[in-house]
Amino acid sequence: MSSGRAYRQWFWLAPVGLALWLALPLCAQQHSAAARRHFRDNPRARQAWFARGRQAPAGESPARLFLRARRQLRRMPVLRPRVVMHPAAGAASAGTASTSLSGPGPTGAIAAGPFTATPSTAGPSTGSAAPYAAATALAAPASFGGTWTSLGPQPETSPPWGDVAGRVTALALDPADTTGNTLYVGAAYGGLWKSTNAMSAQPTFTPIGDNMPTLAVGSIAIDGSTSPPTIYVGTGEPNNSLDSYYGVGILKSTDGGQTWTEATDADGGAETFLGLAFGAILIAPSQPQTLLACASNANDTQDGGTELPGVYQSTDGGQTWSLVLSQPDNVPGYATADSACTSLVYDASRGEYIAALRGRGYYASSTGAASSWTALASPFPSGTAATVENFYRASLAVRGADWFAIIADYKDDPSAPGSTDTGLAVSVNGGQSWQPIALPPNVFCAAQGSIPCQGTYDQYVAAPPGGTSLVVGGIDVWSAPTVSTQSMAWTNLTNAYTTGSVHPDQHAIAFVDGTHWFIGNDGGVWSTANAGGAWTDMNATLNTIQFMSVSAIGGGVYFGGSQDNGTALSAASGTAWKLIWGGDGGDTAVSPTNSQELLTENEDVSLQGSQDGGGTFNPVVTSSTITDPSSFYVPYELDPSDPTQVLLGTDRIWEGPADPTAPGAGWAALGPQDSTSNYCGPVTNTVTAVAAAPSSADVIYEGFADGTLMMTAN
Repeated sequence: MSSGRAYRQWFWLAPVGLALWLALPLCAQQHSAAARRHFRDNPRARQAWFARGRQAPAGESPARLFLRARRQLRRMPVLRPRVVMHPAAGAASAGTASTSLSGPGPTGAIAAGPFTATPSTAGPSTGSAAPYAAATALAAPASFGGTWTSLGPQPETSPPWGDVAGRVTALALDPADTTGNTLYVGAAYGGLWKSTNAMSAQPTFTPIGDNMPTLAVGSIAIDGSTSPPTIYVGTGEPNNSLDSYYGVGILKSTDGGQTWTEATDADGGAETFLGLAFGAILIAPSQPQTLLACASNANDTQDGGTELPGVYQSTDGGQTWSLVLSQPDNVPGYATADSACTSLVYDASRGEYIAALRGRGYYASSTGAASSWTALASPFPSGTAATVENFYRASLAVRGADWFAIIADYKDDPSAPGSTDTGLAVSVNGGQSWQPIALPPNVFCAAQGSIPCQGTYDQYVAAPPGGTSLVVGGIDVWSAPTVSTQSMAWTNLTNAYTTGSVHPDQHAIAFVDGTHWFIGNDGGVWSTANAGGAWTDMNATLNTIQFMSVSAIGGGVYFGGSQDNGTALSAASGTAWKLIWGGDGGDTAVSPTNSQELLTENEDVSLQGSQDGGGTFNPVVTSSTITDPSSFYVPYELDPSDPTQVLLGTDRIWEGPADPTAPGAGWAALGPQDSTSNYCGPVTNTVTAVAAAPSSADVIYEGFADGTLMMTAN
């Protein structure tokens, strides 16, 4: 590599738009309460990185464009082989067989089917040889629409938690199966899975949602009165995560997940479901055609902001829906945030539905119809009125006539706006008043204090049936044997960051009975047969890891970085993976000259290198050397002309050696820093992609967050 690379002239190639996503996250971040993540996460940078690559043209809905593209895909012509007989050019015989590309279908559309074929270059017989062989023919690809094989992880092994999968957002038991063996699992962006032996020591799962129009699952409901059971899936993840995907509506399957129908709007199109996230779907007792759905925003930066969260009702088995509970905004700049439904439960003893609306408090209804909802008293024992700041996310649970509520404020802490408030409360009179309950210490935070609180991200309260205990989920799962407004004897059942074997960040819980439970978190699914005294890892066959990158080492071995599950390396088969570097895993790379030399990263400038195939990693370059602003995951590439050198993008391009034995040595900036601005003020314009031309060491491209592409040729 020539030393002249340290000084380059950069040229504009094509400005392709300004990313307007910055407006809400940067101007109103203090009000957005996006979930803080652990492993030294930078929430604002992660949200910026995630949203930048997922923007739609101004005025367009990404969810609507996504669904439109998927429907268009269904109508596209595809190829299949068809055997025809024709005389070869210049041949006398009329019995030569060849393969042409044709078939039935509208306007030349061809039925689907993988093939390996070469199209005929000869025309139809006219009784004499014809010069069709000289005509130009398009050779068929070696394989078109071929068969794909999953490489896993099934599972990823991640000490100390054992087998892990991706983030689980929803759990549902088949009510017709009293054994508890039929369990449905929904993942943040891993689709829908089913187990028929969930109570066994070695449960197995099968994906049944691969035909759904999206793999982002927020809720599941099972109608056990039909055979097979009718499955409802609320799409979109409602956990306020910085990488929560929006949904495309409510899905229904009556054939075990083989096919799905889509409900994408309500009130005849007056409201759209596209862009929402559904955190709960309830099937009315004795009236399975009546459904209620709890809708919130998946991530304010991802969609057009025209969708209306709240509570929706269907009286015809999910074919059509109506908005039955929603409140207009009363805080400027919140984009319907204070209409979001964050929890929806049913009190069988009173025959009432109870909903929690962000910024508004609790509402109750006996029928779920639009005219039947009544605002309840203050959600706080102190009587403080609910606001977006103090009532950002609330979860509810019902046991008998008792209601339990856990509340997080916009800062991710347990909400305590008054002196008698704790963030956890019980009501014994149908929500007319609330009494405080002491929360476990650091329920939304890690005890060691190194991980920010994240109460708007991982949260639930649950009351196991047939007993007196209470369970809350945050980073860990906590339980108390009895409920008291004086004191609570809380026990940490999972201890994720100390002595436990269960992954942190709890999102879902389902009860078979008072002692047999299932829980879902950022690492997958676990079960217990003794109310949390011991846990069984259920992730051996779940394949839901959210990969940010993957690199092929050779010989069928791969490694990649993933959300919240680090960087993992596969076995030769590709199906068994092990954690080789922790944290959030970003881009990965392998030296083309030495397969033992691997690169990975976490957030910011944190490039790590291994010279022993992932056995150990040491820093190559970090933010202590390169202090520039950067994307959450920093793009980098091994120089194809000299793979001992790395090109890395912050708000400009840097070059340095891929050498973990001399961290930070030899790194130099190649290009000018770039910046832009919006109405919030100056904003760093970070590099999101970098590539060097294999044909020339002097040609480098860089793509920026605002859509600009630049290059240098010298």
